[in-house]
Amino acid sequence: MEWLTKIGAFADVLSPIQKVTYLIGAVGAVIGFGFGLIITAIRLKAALTELATASRLKKQHGRAQASGLIPDFSREDIQKALSGYVVPDCADTDPANAEHMHRAAAIRQPVFSAVDGFVEKSDINHLLVLADTGMGKTTFCLNYFDRVNKRSQRTGGMLCAVIPLGRDGAILTQLTT
Repeated sequence: MEWLTKIGAFADVLSPIQKVTYLIGAVGAVIGFGFGLIITAIRLKAALTELATASRLKKQHGRAQASGLIPDFSREDIQKALSGYVVPDCADTDPANAEHMHRAAAIRQPVFSAVDGFVEKSDINHLLVLADTGMGKTTFCLNYFDRVNKRSQRTGGMLCAVIPLGRDGAILTQLTT
């Protein structure tokens, strides 16, 4: 409470309750200022992370567009697909085929590791991703594309292409580029 004595004669007129009240107010102001700094730092970190992600996506999209590996998607499409993506599980059985489900034991695993296992162990060089409308096939493909091509840049491994089959001549166009 030494800071109160520096106020001079005013401190002598204050009752102990008023001194405690002022002290609590001062401590509250310091705590509020500290929380303000913490929140500002968190927001600054989020903004810098978003800026770095946008820059990375811009570079990746430019390289991907130049290589012809991802022809029909804008940078905004890719950024939307990559932001906040939660890797789903996949199964080797079709739950829509309920009559045969009682004889099958579904094996669930993260979809990235399932596809990696398929690609590494298979002599087949293509994969069809099947699911109902709106289940995230395109979002998965864009995230897998990003994952594989980032790894390829580091290790020199395989590249991945996304071919939207809804476009006339999509496969032929992709094979000739």
